[in-house]
Amino acid sequence: MRKPDVGNVNGNAVAQWMRRLVGAGGKMFKSNALTMGLCFSLTAFLVFIFLYSTHTISVSLKTQNETIEQHLKSLALLAADIVSAEELSQIKDAEDMEKPVYADAKKRLNEFSEQWGLLFTYYIRATADGRFQYIVDNSYDPEDTDGPDSFFDIDDEPAAMAALEGNAVSQKIGSEYSYDWHGIISGYAPVYDRNGEIYCVAGVDIKDVQILWLENKIRLLHILQLVTLFLAIIAVVRIVSTYRNKVEASMRASRAKSEFLSNMSHEMRTPMNAILGMTAIAKLSYDVEKKDYCLNNIDTAAMHMLSVINDILDISKIEVSKFKISQVSFDFERMLQKVITIIHFQAEEKQQEFRVNIGENVPRVIIADDQRLTQVLTNLLYNAVKFTPDGGVITLDARLANETEDIKTLMISVTDTGIGITKEQQSRLFTSFEQADNSTSRRFGGTGLGLAISKRIVEMMDGKIWVESTPGQGSTFSFTIQAKTEKKQPEETTDFDVDWSGIRVLAAYHATEIQDYFMQAARRLGFVCDISADSEHACALIEKNGDYDIVFIDGKIPDIADIIERVRNDERPGQNKKRSQIAAVVSSLEWEILSEKFRDFDIDHFLSKPILPYSITDCLNACFGAHDAPQKQEKAEVDAFPGRRALLAEDLEINQEIVQALLEPTRLEIVCAGNGVEAVKLFSESPENYDIIFMDVQMPEMDGYAATRTIRALDAPNARTIPIIAMTANVFREDVEECLAAGMNDHIGKPVIFEEVLKKLREYLG
Repeated sequence: MRKPDVGNVNGNAVAQWMRRLVGAGGKMFKSNALTMGLCFSLTAFLVFIFLYSTHTISVSLKTQNETIEQHLKSLALLAADIVSAEELSQIKDAEDMEKPVYADAKKRLNEFSEQWGLLFTYYIRATADGRFQYIVDNSYDPEDTDGPDSFFDIDDEPAAMAALEGNAVSQKIGSEYSYDWHGIISGYAPVYDRNGEIYCVAGVDIKDVQILWLENKIRLLHILQLVTLFLAIIAVVRIVSTYRNKVEASMRASRAKSEFLSNMSHEMRTPMNAILGMTAIAKLSYDVEKKDYCLNNIDTAAMHMLSVINDILDISKIEVSKFKISQVSFDFERMLQKVITIIHFQAEEKQQEFRVNIGENVPRVIIADDQRLTQVLTNLLYNAVKFTPDGGVITLDARLANETEDIKTLMISVTDTGIGITKEQQSRLFTSFEQADNSTSRRFGGTGLGLAISKRIVEMMDGKIWVESTPGQGSTFSFTIQAKTEKKQPEETTDFDVDWSGIRVLAAYHATEIQDYFMQAARRLGFVCDISADSEHACALIEKNGDYDIVFIDGKIPDIADIIERVRNDERPGQNKKRSQIAAVVSSLEWEILSEKFRDFDIDHFLSKPILPYSITDCLNACFGAHDAPQKQEKAEVDAFPGRRALLAEDLEINQEIVQALLEPTRLEIVCAGNGVEAVKLFSESPENYDIIFMDVQMPEMDGYAATRTIRALDAPNARTIPIIAMTANVFREDVEECLAAGMNDHIGKPVIFEEVLKKLREYLG
């Protein structure tokens, strides 16, 4: 007969519960040692409870199982006497189900099942072909009943086979049988005919759900015992390892502190030693060139020391969450050019090849923090130059990784062929005060803060930074940033009416990425461009095409003179032909090598390496139409302020002397005040005599904030309008905001940079 699914028990819920328990345990053991000790005690108590409860339930279950199995045998024996073998022998096939004896047998079996609470009561007999045939059962449901037209393999019921041998048997509770038959267990007894021969087998079924539920609970308790034992072991291990980790962490922190202080001492004392040493040499020397040499070295050492101080200040701002990002619109390529200009000279000193690749779809103008982006790029490029041996290659790649309607994701990579970094060293790279190797600071210098600061900057610009490296082969540092773009990008041409389709350009350049720049410019502007990678091919193109309007020549191409001579010789007189222009693209090192030859060459323009796309466009604009543009006013005239007077509030005389000496060429008259009280007095006595005020913030008697508020409150015509510029070493953003809140107009950080002061003078004095 068909045995229906009456509640299969599976382990999914148990497995989910166990996963939650283990997850909770993992979180629990992240706490301190006291909590883990309490957890260990609780775990031991739970183990005891589980062991005791498991034993109790197991004894109870065993007793109950024995009782149920005996009960099944008894019910099977009773069922064997309900319908006689003679009556059952009348039911041979499906047609016999219409006989009254079949209906009467089904009725008696149903009454018996209801009396004893049985699920099914039925008769089955063995056939000659090794199967069991159903005879009759108690069910009236057409879906559940099985008559003599139903068969199943005799091997599927080993207990029924045992009953054919004359024994009353029952299936073992909790066996695979009950699982296979969806939570049902059976009892069987032989049915004898009048001759005492076994004719068939009577079977009874009951639900095994409760028994299986109890057994699952036993299994769950066993699992919980193992889990609690496992958690107890973890607790002990974690208690021991916690204290060991604390000791190791304390030792690491102590070593890191010592190494950092040692690095800082080295990084600050080294340039300070150079400053003091060169100052002493300059004092003893009467040679102007030697003094200039000393001053240049002092300037270099001071700038290095300032960069160390800036790193320390930046990491301090990061630690106290005062590091801010500004959003300004700037030209991306020109920002790259500034960074490259700073780094390229150092690369040339080591005879390193510096390549720059900018994707054609990278927007020209973006909105982001250009100063912070410059800081990241300078750090990565400086490291690449520093850790790459002489003659190596450094490549800067910039491309558009993703874009939406107004947000661009830029990906910038710096690749070098330097010493490389191991996997273990990479894990420490972006940590404050850490370097790949403790000996790195001694060999190459550095604070170990640059990459940590870069990581924070990139993350604040909604990007990420990572490194890929192979020791001995080089490294690639990559980062992404999110930037907005101007809806209208700058035009590629000048305001002059130029027919670009009539312009012919020849680019003799060996680097394929620079050749791509020329072709990109040709596509944008519409001029004709031919490319050559060597002088022989370039000369052949000139011989073939003749009249190029401008020829760009890479200073690294051998036999550069052949190209220039070919261009000039092609300018045959009498043909009323426009003279071809020549633009040489050279590095400072190549300039030194070719300087004598360049004096003899008739070259119109010089472009410095590495060349960027905008450099090509700027040169073309300068060649074709910009000659008639009004010339800019001389710098000396722009930076001259005769007849203007400034009030300088500064308590240190040496700082007064520095500002006065720096601004002496501007012909700006400077009156000095030693503190805030004196500054207020000088201004109040003759406010009309001053055009601008430079105000130090930290001064005795009255600081710059109080002095500014006092001046703004004076009853004088220009007290509220005179520009007051903070000139202070307080350079945090909140310091600048405090200056503005006090009534100042602007801010200049110390140490004072001459160009920054001139910029403010131009802005406020015109």
